[in-house]
Amino acid sequence: STVSAYESIRHNSVNPALSSCRPNKFWMLSRGGTQTPSVSQINAMRALSEDLRNRVDRSNQKGRDQLCRQDLERILNWRFNESITEHRSWELTTTGWDELRGLATRYQSAFPTLLPTTYNISQFRFRHTYRKKTLDSIRSFAQSLFGHSRIIAEQVPDDDKMLSVSR
Repeated sequence: STVSAYESIRHNSVNPALSSCRPNKFWMLSRGGTQTPSVSQINAMRALSEDLRNRVDRSNQKGRDQLCRQDLERILNWRFNESITEHRSWELTTTGWDELRGLATRYQSAFPTLLPTTYNISQFRFRHTYRKKTLDSIRSFAQSLFGHSRIIAEQVPDDDKMLSVSR
């Protein structure tokens, strides 16, 4: 899925025994891991959170709310996560890093002969879109497979049909 978190849609394990064939190649086309919102989404969330807090406060001051004191205080004291800034828009989140590491671990466990723990540039090809989050996703995946993320990612040709949609 392009928008669902891996953890919410994955099955418990990868079953390599679905076929009686002996696997000899592993191909994977994947979206990037969970990312922070876009600049416009960040700004909209900040504005909405301020607006909602102001509405609740006005309603309380006019005696029109039915919130208990504890809930009212929580709403009025809540603040948007200040670490989510416009500068960090579209970055891979901690959850995103974890998703790709978990994916690599499950595939490596299911296909140990195809996904050894040692990186060899002649055995692995990595490509990503121009977005930093997709490179970070590859690095997270590689970190889990090889114990490091020092892999060589190929430049994506302009005529690449698989990744051109994301440009």
